Parts: sequence; C-alpha cells; structure tokens
Amino acid sequence: MNLLVKIRIFGAVLLGLLLFISCEEREQFGLNSDDVATVEFTTTQVELASSIVALDSVNTAKVGRMLIGKLNDPQLGSVNASSYMALALSAAALPTLTENVILDSARFGFRFSYVYDTSLFNRGFGISLSEIDEEFKDTTYINSSTLATRGISIAEGTVNVVDLDSTYHIDLNDDWATQILNGIQNEESAFSGQTEFSEYLPGLLISPLSNTFNIFGLLPRENITVEIYYSDLDEEGNEIDGVITLDGGILPYFNNITSDRSSSRISDVVDLEIEYASPATRVVHSGAGLVTKINLSGLQAFADANEENIVNLAELEVGPLDALSVSGTPPVALFLYITDDRNSLITDRESFRSIQEDGASFLDRAFPAILLYDSESNTYKTSISSFVQAYIAGDYRRDEVFLYPADMNTTVNAFVVDPSSIKLNIFYSELR
Repeated sequence: MNLLVKIRIFGAVLLGLLLFISCEEREQFGLNSDDVATVEFTTTQVELASSIVALDSVNTAKVGRMLIGKLNDPQLGSVNASSYMALALSAAALPTLTENVILDSARFGFRFSYVYDTSLFNRGFGISLSEIDEEFKDTTYINSSTLATRGISIAEGTVNVVDLDSTYHIDLNDDWATQILNGIQNEESAFSGQTEFSEYLPGLLISPLSNTFNIFGLLPRENITVEIYYSDLDEEGNEIDGVITLDGGILPYFNNITSDRSSSRISDVVDLEIEYASPATRVVHSGAGLVTKINLSGLQAFADANEENIVNLAELEVGPLDALSVSGTPPVALFLYITDDRNSLITDRESFRSIQEDGASFLDRAFPAILLYDSESNTYKTSISSFVQAYIAGDYRRDEVFLYPADMNTTVNAFVVDPSSIKLNIFYSELR
C-alpha cells in the first residue's frame, strides 16, 4: 500500500471521529451544517390528575365464574360475594322409582377455577345453600342484584381447598333430598319438565359461612351438581343402586358482590359515579366496581408547545404498585375506557369505547390498548403513541379515561397505587 492511500484512509477515519464527537457533545443528530437541520431528542412527563370512582354497576350474569366468599382488607374494606344459580332438570333422564326407594346419601359437588388469596392460608371454604323463592328470569344481573330466598338452609359444610383440579363435596340435608326422591317416585307434576320444576325450585343461593376468609371462584353449569344417591328394588326384587343428578345446565346464574369501605383507607368513597380525589391512594378493584379515573387534559399544554415536533413514543405507566397493599393479586391487564363528566362508561354496541392500540382507528373498538401487568417491576405499561399524536394534531381528543380491569366481571383482584406513580412519559424529537 503506497503512502498516498494510507494518508487518504487516515484522513477518512479522522473525519469520521470528528463528526461523531460533534454529534455526541450536542446530543443532536445531524451534520451541523447550514443546509441540514439537526434533530434533538427529548423526554418529558405530562402531569396527570387522578381520582377514584365507584361504578354504578358491574355485569355478573353468566360470566363464566361464580364468586363466593368473604375478605377484609384494610385498604379495600370488607367484601362479601354470593352466587345465585338455577337448577336444570332432565325429566327424560329421571328413573322410575318404586315405593321401596330409600335415600342413601345426597351431596353438593363443585370445582374451583379461582382463589383471591393464593397463599397457603385462608383455604377454608365454608358455604350454605338455600332455596330461591322467586322466578329466576334469564335476564341481566349486576353485582348488587339479589333474589328472595326461603330462608331455610338445605346444606352447610366446609372444605379445605388444596388445589383447583379436584371436585369437592358437602352433604345435603337428608330431609330435603328425600322430598326430591318422593316427588320423583310419586311422579308429581313438578318433575314433569323444566318449566314445572323451575316453579317448584327456581334455584339455589350459595353464600359463605362466617369461617370463610377468602373469595373463591366456582366453575358454573355442569360443574356444579346436586347428587342424590338411592337404593331401590327392581321387578325381580333385586336391590339396585342409582343416582339422580341435577346441575346448572344452560340456565342463568349471577354473582352478588357487596363491599363496606367504612373502615378502610378509602372510606371517603361512598356514592356511585362520583370522583374522589381526597384519598391518599388510587385503587382498582374488580367485582366491587372501583376504578381509577385519569384526567389527560395536561396533554393540552404539551400539544400547544409541540405542534411541529414528532412524538416517537408515549408510554402510560402505572406503578410500582403498593407491594403490601392487598392480600390478593392485581388484575392481569387494564383497559383505558373513555368516560366523561358523568363518570359512566360509554357503550359501543356490546363493548365500551376505549383508547385503541397504536395503529388502529380511533373509532374502532376491536383493538383496545392494554396495560399488561409485569410482576417483576410490579408495574402496568402500554404505548398510546397514536392517541397522543392525534391529540397534538387535533384529530382526536379525549381527556378522561378509566383504568378498568380486564377481569372486572370474574374476580375481586385489586391493587393500590400512589397517585404520583401514574405517569405519562413522552419521548419526542424536534428540529433545531
């Protein structure tokens, strides 16, 4: 290699180093010439106001899980969950019984799909069963709905929940089971079809006993059974054994969830659809209908000052959560449901209007932005860059949203967070 080539290579390397050092010192991107604009990258945090809102209702009918139990948390207050279920009768499957029929035993069977406090403590599940005493319509039910009962317990029992894969049982009252057997044996009209049976027994209320200090979720429909075991004689006089099984079938069921926050850190939250900014914490509580409302109007000042700038990333962050806030687990994900001064959800056909994920149409409803929970950082995060870009451009502006849990209808999961830990971080670039 001749000397001239070496000099050219050395000169090119030197020029490259000078350009790199120039960009590094200025924290800009560009050649720093008169005809090429430099780009400066900046990070800012938009101030967000927040409050707690208790929603007026949460749909709990036919949601895929029956919630039963009690808990008392200093952050959330006391919560009580009970379930109402209709019983299905298959008249064609009923046996023909003789006057020799004898009750052997009767039991109520169920399987679990959820437990609020997942620790090895508070695994006792004590329940009482009573008969519903009014028509069980197949309609909408919410967390405050109730049905009248006959006030007589037909079963009480407690099991220790070791795992969620097993089927558990408690004994049913023998006198009650004998009445069912006698009605079938006498071919009473109440057992001739579903309509007649529903008039005779509209359904059951499953409520927690005082020895329960956790909230559990039961699989509904065919996973909850009334089993009546009997012995009888056949035509030859031989003893035969049999079982009559009733379950939930495709009939309605719903959860009643009540809460008392009077002795909690959020005791101020009393009335529905009212903003409460006074508590020192912010709360999201599934089942009980508690959400945190975020006011995004702080974006206006940022939009006014950055009309010509480019938003590279706008990230909404909630957390770290209060690590010792509640005994259960946080919701797995949150939606950003749009609301207004009335503090109600805005319906959009079968769903609610929400901020959509990046790249989706603002008016779409199929691609909601989702804040996923990360257990390592104890934080929720998601990008709402498209929303912020549209906000700055004036194409689409919404200032009020709820942090709404994805499992609102099926759990009592919750979290508590400091208001200062709800942040909107914006990374943007501007030409200089």
